[in-house]
Amino acid sequence: MSQQDSFQLAASLSNSNCIGGDEESLLGVGLDVILSDIPSTKNSRFKSFLLDELQHQYTQAMSHLGKTLDEERPYDHLYACRNDLQNILIQLKDMHSTFSDVEERTCEILVTAFLMIVVLEASITRTKMFLGTLHIDTDEPSEGCKFLSEVRESPQNNYTSGTILYALNREAIVWANRKEHIKALDILQQGMGLYDIIKEKEIIPWGKYEMLPTLSQEQRMKEFESSYTHTLFYVAQCYMNLEQASKAAEYCQQTLSRQFNTGEYDCLDWAVNAAAIAQYLISENAFEDARLYLACAQTVSTQALSTQKGHKITDDDNDNDEDIQQKHAALAQCWVKYYLALLNVSWQLMQGSITKDDITPSIEPPVRLNIPGMEKHLNQAPAHFITTADEARVCFSEGQRWIKAAMCYYTLEDHASGHVICVQDNSQLYKQLAAFEELSSVDNACKMHKRRVDMLDHVLNELNPQYYLAICKQLAFELGGVYQDMMDLKLSIFKPDQAKSMSQALKINKLGRKAIASFQRFIDFHRDQKRELPQRYEDGVAKGIMTAHFTIARIYSKLIPSNRSERVNLLQQSLKWHKYIVDYCEANPDFTDFQRELELSSEMVQLLPAQIQRL
Repeated sequence: MSQQDSFQLAASLSNSNCIGGDEESLLGVGLDVILSDIPSTKNSRFKSFLLDELQHQYTQAMSHLGKTLDEERPYDHLYACRNDLQNILIQLKDMHSTFSDVEERTCEILVTAFLMIVVLEASITRTKMFLGTLHIDTDEPSEGCKFLSEVRESPQNNYTSGTILYALNREAIVWANRKEHIKALDILQQGMGLYDIIKEKEIIPWGKYEMLPTLSQEQRMKEFESSYTHTLFYVAQCYMNLEQASKAAEYCQQTLSRQFNTGEYDCLDWAVNAAAIAQYLISENAFEDARLYLACAQTVSTQALSTQKGHKITDDDNDNDEDIQQKHAALAQCWVKYYLALLNVSWQLMQGSITKDDITPSIEPPVRLNIPGMEKHLNQAPAHFITTADEARVCFSEGQRWIKAAMCYYTLEDHASGHVICVQDNSQLYKQLAAFEELSSVDNACKMHKRRVDMLDHVLNELNPQYYLAICKQLAFELGGVYQDMMDLKLSIFKPDQAKSMSQALKINKLGRKAIASFQRFIDFHRDQKRELPQRYEDGVAKGIMTAHFTIARIYSKLIPSNRSERVNLLQQSLKWHKYIVDYCEANPDFTDFQRELELSSEMVQLLPAQIQRL
């Protein structure tokens, strides 16, 4: 999906939730055990094992994760933790085996033994989860998934559900990184089902790091809800990778709403993801909803910027400065896309090429966000369709403001590709404004196109085709289109009988020949080292080349000749370019993406020789 009509989420599945690396920092480890949460038993061996041996060994194992990393041996602390947990697992299984033999015991003993077994099974489940995630974090995902799949099959109760949900998330990440998105989605949907069951039964699961109870009910529920928020975000990414944009947007909206309500989010990541949803809503012509998400994104982003300005800069802050600037620039670009789309759709409505029925959003209403302070940005951006040049100028000015904000980061020297995208967006803003200006003044419209020429020509001449060939092709083609638009505007008011007709004809011809030169430059970018064009173009390239030839042929037929001889020469040139199209399509019959134009070119190849002969 292209940058113009799709969205990307700010965080990827691969860098989320490593053991010892997430924000809660092993919540519950090392705290005092809440004895009242442990099943009551008179079995001293069981109590001693839980409170003295297990808790001590577990805390010691987890302590490895807080050690300073050795850059030459970055996994040593994880290996040490793994080894300790393996020993704990062996002891847990032995103790479980001891209490599983419940034959010939009284009912009271059976109940007590059952509760002890449940606690031991939960500890085994939790230890397997740790071992699975640690194997993944040490680049052994296959072995890690073996442990996590066992966790997935564990009994679901208040002791284990939080651990199982976390394990499902981690296992899904592994499958997603293998590009097995359907498998990953299936695992995540199991997590969603588990969450629904827990909420329905009003159970409060133990924390995923609680080997023994150390957290309050409130802390546990907060952690469980946080894990489920991660689940929703991963589901959104799976749907995005499966190219189901509507489902991806739906789950991303739920994620953002939950994050904002709990306050557990990175401001800039949240803003970029909200803007990403806005991009999807724009593609569905849901402009009012898109504006809401952009306003929310801008509000949160601005709050983050204010916090940053009041913060003392450290070396770590400088390391992250590039990422922060890039995200602010990406958000600015989303605003630009909003204004471009609104102007474009509005113009098509005015021209009658589409109707309101054609652009009525067919998607479900998005999750409504309400962020304090967003009204300022909502009020600055119109959501209604533009009907006048004055309204178009307001949209243009706002778009220009965001273009300038984006280009503060995307400079030609440091971020050439991003800079070019900004320039192209700026060119399109002028193009949309020119369409509205044309209603009252062709001269004003031409001035808008002249601005496009200046910016596109400048950046094209600054780029080295050896390194930016694809971008140079785009710019040359667009530049040819701009000159052609200017030529057509001048032709629309050209009157041969007026006194100024000669000077007007010269201007028209000058614009036409510059258009031809730009399209010729685009074609020349496809020549090989021998300066020859290929006999067959790659898929996706042929249509652009044929379009350039077809446009050049038509421009030659529109140029205004000063005499009969020049007229003959212009028609001969037009015939040459039409003939190239016919010859290529005959030599490559499987190229079928140019049938309508091919019919016209074939007709011109038949008609032009006779017309030239008559002249």
